[in-house]
Amino acid sequence: MISWRGKGRTWLCSPTCPKGCPTGTSRRPPGQSFFVARYLSGRLRMVKPEPQVYRYVLKGLGAAPEDVVFIDDNRANIEAAEALGMRVVLLREDTDLRQELALLGEPA
Repeated sequence: MISWRGKGRTWLCSPTCPKGCPTGTSRRPPGQSFFVARYLSGRLRMVKPEPQVYRYVLKGLGAAPEDVVFIDDNRANIEAAEALGMRVVLLREDTDLRQELALLGEPA
């Protein structure tokens, strides 16, 4: 989730983890305080684009899909998030993320 003027939280759902980091759900990991939570699929035994991983993260954050912007570089992951009601940005090498977020506007 991306913050709009401090109104949101930023989280990570990833299949990978830097060496030495804990697995599973972690709140404010050392050295990665940008994320309020990390969801690591290896520990969760769920992977994108399976819908249950998105639902699990939404539930853990207490967030409604329409209040989330999902950013990913994989079209299948984007389509799965969009199907659940999230707003999405397909990240490419030339994506201007600030512009894409501005176009989406603030959540309702």
